[in-house]
Amino acid sequence: MATEELFLINAGGEIASMIYPPWVRHARGAPLPRRWRVLTIANAEQHLVRVSDDTLEMEVTRGHMFEDPTSQMFREPSLVFHPGDKATLPGLEVTVLSVDGWAPKKVRFKFETNLDDPKRVFLLLENGRMRRALMPEVGGDFVVPPFG
Repeated sequence: MATEELFLINAGGEIASMIYPPWVRHARGAPLPRRWRVLTIANAEQHLVRVSDDTLEMEVTRGHMFEDPTSQMFREPSLVFHPGDKATLPGLEVTVLSVDGWAPKKVRFKFETNLDDPKRVFLLLENGRMRRALMPEVGGDFVVPPFG
């Protein structure tokens, strides 16, 4: 079993970017990852801040997450998010910090171990291609480009 965990930071309306990357890698000879997670679905620019060794916060600069109709396959607008809502997944706790309309604007991601764990790979989708994203030091930040 593979031990690598892959985290796509910024999926947008292209469903293929949310589902197929592990399978494409596998078809090219790489093992399937232990985990494949998409952190946010947002078409707008986002601001990522590393708040501690194991925690990130991301905020959409204009609008909110889930604005793209494709993202509503995963959650419909009638299921309104509220600050403080949590989702717990193996190895990750997600907390909604603020909302805009029905969907999250700012979210906290708390991982079970340090973000610098060499088995954890963060990816950014930029200009239709994925590239590795290195996490900043605690207190550091960077801009996550809009999908595309």
